[in-house]
Amino acid sequence: MFTYPCNNYCMFPMSQMPVDYEIDRQTGPKIILFEHVNFSGRSLVVPTDIPDLRQYGFNDIVSSIIVIRGRWEIYEHILYGGRRYVVTANGGPFGDGTYPTWTSWGGVNDQLSSVRRR
Repeated sequence: MFTYPCNNYCMFPMSQMPVDYEIDRQTGPKIILFEHVNFSGRSLVVPTDIPDLRQYGFNDIVSSIIVIRGRWEIYEHILYGGRRYVVTANGGPFGDGTYPTWTSWGGVNDQLSSVRRR
């Protein structure tokens, strides 16, 4: 079990949870996008594909990521266009699914617009 802050913005089933919540790695695929480096600022819990992050107010603002479970493709543009990066629950600089900065996934700061499970 891991505990991560929800900060000011959560969505899907997590939206009713308190500011601090536990995420069980045994649940379905899930990724958390954060507005700032080191998992700070607003966060968006994503359990399914999102072809356009604009609808959630998260287009081009992601600076860090936590992959709870699964393998995800994150894209530079909406509708899965542009550069593609792959992040996994056992990836990142520490091998634990945490990507504290955009350089951790080889990307560019504030340039993600869509995500999908793989």
